[in-house]
Amino acid sequence: MLVGLTPCGAFAAGEGEELAQHHCAKCHEIAPGVKPETPNAAAPSFAAIAGDPKKYPEARIFAVLSGPHAKMEPYAFTAIERQSLIAYIQSQAKK
Repeated sequence: MLVGLTPCGAFAAGEGEELAQHHCAKCHEIAPGVKPETPNAAAPSFAAIAGDPKKYPEARIFAVLSGPHAKMEPYAFTAIERQSLIAYIQSQAKK
């Protein structure tokens, strides 16, 4: 958990899913079977991110979402939006 922030579980993964569909689905597979509009081989699926918390700890995901990254349209996520996206990403971990 990031210091000073609410645990991701307290945020609505539903809001994160909406944000992911609008901002992330162009390059990332945001859910199993939901193929990206314009696949980017360098963009890991959300399941891959959620499934490897050592490589993708919450703090790293938060940092990546704090600014634009490769081929991402300019958009500034609020801290709450970032936490909601993280909650959604983490919900994609294979059970």
